[in-house]
Amino acid sequence: FLIGKPINVAIQKNNIMYVPHGIELSIPKISPISSATPTPSGTLMSSAIPTPSVIPTLSATLPAGSATPEIQKAEILFRKIPWGSSSKDVEQMLRLENEDAYISIWNNRLAQYPDSILNITAHSGVDNGANILYISNLTAGGYDISSALLYFMYTVQNGKVDRDVDSLYASVYHFDVVDYTSVYEDLQQKLVNLYGKGEESKKTKSGYIWGSDYTGDYTYDIRQTTWYGRDNTFVTLQWVFTDNMADSLQQKCGVTMLYGKSDAKVMLDDLNMKLLQEKAEIDKENANGNNDGL
Repeated sequence: FLIGKPINVAIQKNNIMYVPHGIELSIPKISPISSATPTPSGTLMSSAIPTPSVIPTLSATLPAGSATPEIQKAEILFRKIPWGSSSKDVEQMLRLENEDAYISIWNNRLAQYPDSILNITAHSGVDNGANILYISNLTAGGYDISSALLYFMYTVQNGKVDRDVDSLYASVYHFDVVDYTSVYEDLQQKLVNLYGKGEESKKTKSGYIWGSDYTGDYTYDIRQTTWYGRDNTFVTLQWVFTDNMADSLQQKCGVTMLYGKSDAKVMLDDLNMKLLQEKAEIDKENANGNNDGL
């Protein structure tokens, strides 16, 4: 390799691509290569170079002492729908895709923060800050969807809240399946094929439930894998299981998949401030000179 020149060759060993100066980048597994020997600089040299089907694109030349370049990531989208689309446009797209889909719009709903949507015990967000598109009779990854919810926050235009112009920032699938574990693992592999290795976590949580069949403490296990894409996009696959299959808890056992924009919270916080200002102005106007009920 030549210092300060673009890199045209990648050497792979044990699923790691070696480039000059000790930089390591994970890449898809490719066919084995012939023996490689390390040079003093840490670069592996080989007499045989593989021709993999996928080689990550390096965003820049690597001069001496340069930082690790980022591998270009794909933007993660919900059913290939651009983020920021309006509810009217998305409804039209979905009807063209599937004429049999049932679609309903819910206005003035809680605009949940993206990291709150999959929280099965508590939700947070902006009150009366969103339209939600409810859809059923869909499939994803070959599996039936019991419902999909698409979140469209109201926008701020010229310092004012505009409820006629909304913007898609998150969406979630609820899968209608029986074998949650095998479905989770199959969808996980399909997402790996699309976006590479995700970040998986496992945890156990507890709570308390009141129900006609069961009232008391319960625990539930969560498996989650998240993939991150370009422009602050992500998708999270979640598996939840509990032994206490009682009323309201029952619907929380299963497989869900959340798509979203991780930077949406900033825009939602701005929207919340504008909504509070709007409410304060309305209160002041309504109370001016009004003694009713006093």
